Amino acid sequence: MDLSGNKELLDRFLVAFFASRTAPPEALDLAKRWAHEIAQTDKIVISGFHSPIERAVLDILLANGCSVVVALGRSLYRKIPMHLQSAYDNNRVLFVSFRDHSRPSFSNSQTRNWLTADLASEVIFAPFDNSSQLSSLHYSIAHSSTPCIILNKICITHRWMMQIVIMAFSPHLSRVFTLPFGGFLPTLTKSCWRFRVSWSSQGRHKSAWW
Repeated sequence: MDLSGNKELLDRFLVAFFASRTAPPEALDLAKRWAHEIAQTDKIVISGFHSPIERAVLDILLANGCSVVVALGRSLYRKIPMHLQSAYDNNRVLFVSFRDHSRPSFSNSQTRNWLTADLASEVIFAPFDNSSQLSSLHYSIAHSSTPCIILNKICITHRWMMQIVIMAFSPHLSRVFTLPFGGFLPTLTKSCWRFRVSWSSQGRHKSAWW
């Protein structure tokens, strides 16, 4: 693995972001909203920033003064791309190269994606079709210990997301259902009901039972 730029960024909390070139129409808006949210945290986004949606996220992050890790499916640049030059000069960019090839290719991009996810503490996907090459990557990560999320309208909130998992126990009823939302808790009075609340805020994941 070859590096160029601020190597200390690898010691920060890395969030990998992936978006397919063939993403559904709603993916761009969801990704932009997520980018504005993540820009308010101290997390560092690592991505190939190659697809149109990934580039849109990169533009938002750079405009907000964020640092980024750019994962390359090729050798390191001999000349820094113009749109990254200023951030690079200000120590806000790290280039990571996983392959010693001057040009990107499909196999190099696949290798880059897998190794990018391996470096991250959390992985975010923009919505993608089942036919996308990201499907196999998502499947593997979703069955690992790394937190993995596909963006949707529910998980994009103003700086925080809460999910209530309500488990109901009674002689006549045994159900488990999920109610995602942000901002308030419903009041349920049955004493036989037990609640497990899990939430994430500013990168911290917590849960509690009631």
